[in-house]
Amino acid sequence: MTEKTPEKNITMIEVNVVPKSQKTEIIQMNNTTFKIKLTAPPEKEKANNQCIALLAEFFNIKKNAITIVSGHHSKKKKIAIKRK
Repeated sequence: MTEKTPEKNITMIEVNVVPKSQKTEIIQMNNTTFKIKLTAPPEKEKANNQCIALLAEFFNIKKNAITIVSGHHSKKKKIAIKRK
């Protein structure tokens, strides 16, 4: 489903974020790429926080298991997901 990294329990995905959408939605484009529509604006980490919360719900994991690796201030992000 997603790209495994050399570290055993870490999965890397790419996310294209659409902030200030009318509704929140996660669309899986392929095994490692997702499009995420957010209602939050891209300011003061609001969109990043909502993105993490939605991914945690989608993958049924805790929010602290998700880390934005790159793209903190960009619509395109690389995200690490730590699995048990």
